[in-house]
Amino acid sequence: LPDLLRVASLEDLKARNENSHASSEDLKRKALKFVLNEPQPNSGFEKEGFCFYEGGKVYAFENSCAHNGLELDLDDSDFFTSDGKLIQCKVHGAKFETESGLCIRGPCKGKALTALNVVIDGDEVFVSA
Repeated sequence: LPDLLRVASLEDLKARNENSHASSEDLKRKALKFVLNEPQPNSGFEKEGFCFYEGGKVYAFENSCAHNGLELDLDDSDFFTSDGKLIQCKVHGAKFETESGLCIRGPCKGKALTALNVVIDGDEVFVSA
């Protein structure tokens, strides 16, 4: 599949979701973080994304807060509130809906995370920007 990045197996994402209800440590493993592209010249930063399975669907977003562009997870792959119902930015506490990425609380209320296109081919999950 051209211009698509393989990020996970569907079964792995489903298992991560099922196990995320067991403990706070398991919740941290609900999402799978991946590199979207290599560091850009003169910036040194690689662009990251994350994906997760919820409600029978795979969602994927760039790992960049709608408020200031910093990583949502501060590099520990923990993207969710303690109850697992919302995506949370660890820098300023902004909270985002899991389905749309819309910020519903915090300094970027009304803005949204950048969603990635998800393509499922058999058991393979791919994304494109």
